[in-house]
Amino acid sequence: MEPLSQTIESESVFIQGFWQGKRAQQLARSHDSEESTLRCDTNWLEACNNTHLFECSISQTVKERLNFEGLFINESMSIIEEGLINWQRWSALVDFEQDEGYITAISVIKQAAIECDQYLQVMTKQQFIEIYGNHLPKLPTSRNLLLDLFDQYKSGQYLSTFQIAVTWLERLIREEICCYWKKNGIETDKAILKKLNDMLSCNDAISIFGRDKLHFLLSFIGPLNGLNCRNVTLHGFVTNDEWPKQFVSFIFVTFASFNDLWNAIPSDMVNNDISHVEKLIQFSGNYNYEGDISKIRPEFTRYIEESYFILPHTEHSWEHAFDMFLKGDYYSSLMILFPLLEHSIRRIYVCVNDCPE
Repeated sequence: MEPLSQTIESESVFIQGFWQGKRAQQLARSHDSEESTLRCDTNWLEACNNTHLFECSISQTVKERLNFEGLFINESMSIIEEGLINWQRWSALVDFEQDEGYITAISVIKQAAIECDQYLQVMTKQQFIEIYGNHLPKLPTSRNLLLDLFDQYKSGQYLSTFQIAVTWLERLIREEICCYWKKNGIETDKAILKKLNDMLSCNDAISIFGRDKLHFLLSFIGPLNGLNCRNVTLHGFVTNDEWPKQFVSFIFVTFASFNDLWNAIPSDMVNNDISHVEKLIQFSGNYNYEGDISKIRPEFTRYIEESYFILPHTEHSWEHAFDMFLKGDYYSSLMILFPLLEHSIRRIYVCVNDCPE
C-alpha cells in the first residue's frame, strides 16, 4: 500500500488526524522504524485524544443542553413526587404557549433527572421492583426488558441502557397510537408510525397522550427544539463516558410515570405489524458454530484496537456489543452496534468530502 502522506495536506485537523492514523496503522503492520516517530506526531495524537473529532456533527448547543456540570436540585423546579413525575407540577412550570417553552422544559427535565439519579443509583434491583413494580408496563416483554436494563444500568452501561430503553419507549408510543386508532375506527396513513416525530405531531397525539405528556415527550426524546435524546444516542453522536447517567435514571422514571397509558393497551390490540419484533428478541441462538465463538474474544479485541474505523474511546462499546452477542442478546447487541457503525461511516464521509466542520 502506498504511503498516505500526500493526503495530509488538508487544513482540517480532523482530516489530518484521520490520515495520520491510517498511516500509523500501515507502518505498525510493516514494522517500519518510522512508526515511533509518527506516533509522536501532534496531529496523530490529536486524532486519538481530541473528543471533537468524533463529536464533529453535534452542535455546541446540544452539548450545552446535555451538560449537567454545576447543576443542583432546585426544589422550586421539581416535578418529582414519590419517585414519579407529578404532571400537575409539570403543567404549572412549563408553558408551551410561550416562546421559551422548550427552554424551560429542558431545565425542568434536567432538574428531575438529577433528583431521580440521586436515589436510583443507590437502589438495588429488588428495591426497584418493590417501588416501581406496579408502575411498569404489564406486557411481559416490556416489563422483563426494563428489569434486564436495570442490571445494565447498574453495571455502568449508561449509553446502551438508554439506547435500548428509548427504542422501547418509542415502541410503546406506537402501540398507544395504534390502539387509539383501532378503538375509534380511524383509518389514517400508517407511514406516520415510521418516525417518532411524525407520531408525536400527528393529529391525534394530544387526544391520545394529553397536552402535558405530549409536550414532555417532545421535550425529552422528540425534535431538535428539545433535548433530542433519542436521535443523539441512536445516531452515534456520544460515547458511553459522555452520556449523562442522569438521563438513564430518568428514563426509568418516565416509563413508570406513563403507566396509566401503557397498561391501558389490551394485549389483544397490540399492533400485529410490529409484534414480530418479539420473535427477533427471543431467538434461541441454536446455531451450528464451528467451535466455541467465545474463544475469538481476544482476537476481536485486537481488531478493535488496531482498526482506525473504530472511533477513539468507543472500543469498550464495541466489546460490550460483542459480549451481548455471545450471551444471545442479539437485540441489545445490534442496538449498540448500529449507532457505532453509523458514526464511523459518518467520520469517513467527513474525511472523504474534506468537510471543514
